[in-house]
Amino acid sequence: MDYTTQQKQALDKLRKKWAIVGKPYLLLGGNGCLMVEVEGAAGEAVGSAYTDCYTLGIERDGYVHS
Repeated sequence: MDYTTQQKQALDKLRKKWAIVGKPYLLLGGNGCLMVEVEGAAGEAVGSAYTDCYTLGIERDGYVHS
């Protein structure tokens, strides 16, 4: 899958911020928007009932949203 430079930079930032960053996939009908699942802030224990888990969108211009 081809990512824009801005999407790659956004993924790199997410990998520094979150303990687990899943494999990005394209949003069906999303005009190039990548979706990625993240879990647990960096340095935080993961897998507990209190771990933060989100699915985030990364637009072609690098804008990240939930």
